[in-house]
Amino acid sequence: EYDEWVGGDRLRSKALRLADSSEKRPKGQAKQKKPERTPTEFDPYLQNRVNAQTLTQYIIESSKGDKQMAMLMNAIQHACKVVSNSIEKAGPAGLYGLAGNANATGDDVKKLDIIADDIWVECLKRSGVCGLLVSEEQETAIIVEDEALRGPFCVAFDPLDGSS
Repeated sequence: EYDEWVGGDRLRSKALRLADSSEKRPKGQAKQKKPERTPTEFDPYLQNRVNAQTLTQYIIESSKGDKQMAMLMNAIQHACKVVSNSIEKAGPAGLYGLAGNANATGDDVKKLDIIADDIWVECLKRSGVCGLLVSEEQETAIIVEDEALRGPFCVAFDPLDGSS
């Protein structure tokens, strides 16, 4: 047996043991085969997960070299993740309910609508590929004034529920 100290914790290193044991095997002695693993009912799910493609991988492959489109899609992906995280934390933070005003379409604005709108606007502005943003929660279109952050895309969105 070989022991290894890593970060103050004692760890039995299987990799070291296997590597060293193969060196000590007498010549001519065959390597023992491991018995095959018995399939379980979880295998189809695990195989699918291992072979699954991430959204980022899909965006990179499908954008066919269009870097600006890939940047836009990644900014949208990021905005969705940040909004999702905000929704998860909304209950304990007391962010449910109405904000007390109406949006451009006359709907009552909820606190989460405002938070989601701020997240989407910031993510899209900082992507560097948007020149104009149109949100259901804003009265007017948002023009990206900073020339360094302005890009060719105009994005229209409903930041939270997609009802418009």
